[in-house]
Amino acid sequence: MRVVVFILVLLDAVCGLAFHSRPVQVLRSPALRASPVWLLADAAGGGGGGGSVSDGGGGGGGDGDEDGDGVDVASALAKAGVEADSVPADMMSALRAGRIGEVELTNWKAVCANPATKLIAASAYIRARLLAEPRLPNVLAIEIGLGCLMTLAAEKAARGERFMKELDFVLANQVLVLLTNLALVLALTPTAAIAAPPAAGTMAARMAELPGFFLQQGDFTVGQRAACFFSKAVQFSCVGSLTSSVGQFCTKSLVDMRIKLDPTNKPEVELAPVLPTAAAYAVFMGASSNTRYQVVNSLEAYGLPLVPGGPGVQTVVSSVVRTLNNVRAHAADATDTLPLTGSSTIH
Repeated sequence: MRVVVFILVLLDAVCGLAFHSRPVQVLRSPALRASPVWLLADAAGGGGGGGSVSDGGGGGGGDGDEDGDGVDVASALAKAGVEADSVPADMMSALRAGRIGEVELTNWKAVCANPATKLIAASAYIRARLLAEPRLPNVLAIEIGLGCLMTLAAEKAARGERFMKELDFVLANQVLVLLTNLALVLALTPTAAIAAPPAAGTMAARMAELPGFFLQQGDFTVGQRAACFFSKAVQFSCVGSLTSSVGQFCTKSLVDMRIKLDPTNKPEVELAPVLPTAAAYAVFMGASSNTRYQVVNSLEAYGLPLVPGGPGVQTVVSSVVRTLNNVRAHAADATDTLPLTGSSTIH
């Protein structure tokens, strides 16, 4: 495992050096994952679902307490301390089928105890990830907070006295950074196997068998782990290309709006070429960002359980690790972090 992590870190360093020498500007703060094909396949139950309900114990209950495979639903709910009425229909179906078990039910109880997580769990896509990774809200808060703060600092350093005058560009960048970090975090989050598995032999079925991230704990083959790494690279590349393109569109829209509001004060905006910038950002996200976040998730999966002091201390350690990752991403000149909505000069 150490050799694998070393190779991934070395790959990231090589990618970083290559991109630092490029004249194209790219935003260094990754911000969440979303390639629809792979994400939908992932939501269908892949990425390492939880353990199934045990067949043993107690035998009884009525006909409604056990399904045809002998899963004791009532016993599982009782062990987790969860009321049946609080469990969504898709989760109950997965429980009866044995695709989820006591671990997921316990996580669901924790989700329902927090009004914020209960609200976002209304989305089946988010719910499947909350059941598999209870730390998801903390990770999202850390990544989005760090991404926005570090990008804001870079904006201030790069724009200087023009910061307030170009506040619309700054705010547009912040929204894009938030959405990007959201997409990237969700892309590497394991999912509980709530939905019925896809038909055997299909691409969706093969994707559903992959881990959520390269070194996720579980009985995965080397081929599945390699496929996970490269499929996530494709997702990250799609996010990077889309983010870059949306950023260019936002810049043009903001410039047009400024001209309409004040035709006598035409801004001078220097925009990087759309296609080369999108391609460069896609490669950077697929190679560097994907590698770094795969390593971070793996380190947390194996290392955080060993940290004494409980969840509070573990959250602090996670924050430090992810801060260092973001610092690594922002190591380039601050002007390299502002291409989304314009390296612009407003007079």
